[in-house]
Amino acid sequence: VLNRLTASYGIKNVAKLLDKYRKPYGEIPSYLTSMLLDILLRYREGHGKLVSVESFIGAGKTTYTFFSIANALKILLRDYSDREIEKMTEKLFVSDIESFIQLVDEALAKDVKIPVLVIDDVSVWLHPYWMWTSGEEKKLFRKLRDQFIAARRVFGSLILVANNPKDIASFVRRLIEERVVGETSKTHTLTTTTLFYHETKSENTPIDVFIYPLLKLPDSYFQKDQKRKEEILRKRQEEIKEIAREKKEEEQEQQNNDTDNTI
Repeated sequence: VLNRLTASYGIKNVAKLLDKYRKPYGEIPSYLTSMLLDILLRYREGHGKLVSVESFIGAGKTTYTFFSIANALKILLRDYSDREIEKMTEKLFVSDIESFIQLVDEALAKDVKIPVLVIDDVSVWLHPYWMWTSGEEKKLFRKLRDQFIAARRVFGSLILVANNPKDIASFVRRLIEERVVGETSKTHTLTTTTLFYHETKSENTPIDVFIYPLLKLPDSYFQKDQKRKEEILRKRQEEIKEIAREKKEEEQEQQNNDTDNTI
């Protein structure tokens, strides 16, 4: 259907049409929304949970999570506008180790409870290869390990957005209590459809269908998210170049040693 529509009316016109069908926050709660509301009702009693939202790159993990939290806030704060809800939701996302550690330290020091916090792109900066790091970076990861244990006293729900559970450091992976896993079923120039499951050890239960652009990130947050991802990509490219340079130096040193031994 979309192929026929875009062929007849053009991508931009069809995109505008799809925008009109987007529902305001609070009208289509997701499974994650109901989970969050349940956690929020109990977290002051010390029942905070670590939740992961996992799927492939581009499957809509961040959008689904953003939408679910915004829905929960709208249900609780009916008098606030959608734009005010979006601004509140944006403040609940962190994307780097330093911000997370600082937030936990401040919350513990002031004995403040934070209902929800999302750690986005956790596969990038909370990777399972931290044991191979050294110096200050390794010290940071060791502090982070302690912070995650302490965080359960601070947060009602701590949500990790990741590509795959194996991409998360084991000391955090072991603490995950609820897993929401997405499987992309259909893609189109204009749309992405992802089926989300509630995954347990015994079964996978279908819970939600994410359809972009019926669900989409606010433009302001999307632009910030894109800039952050570009910066992450740039840093990864620099790291790859550095690894390649070190490997080349090691090979050259080995060749020199072999030459010396031959002589």
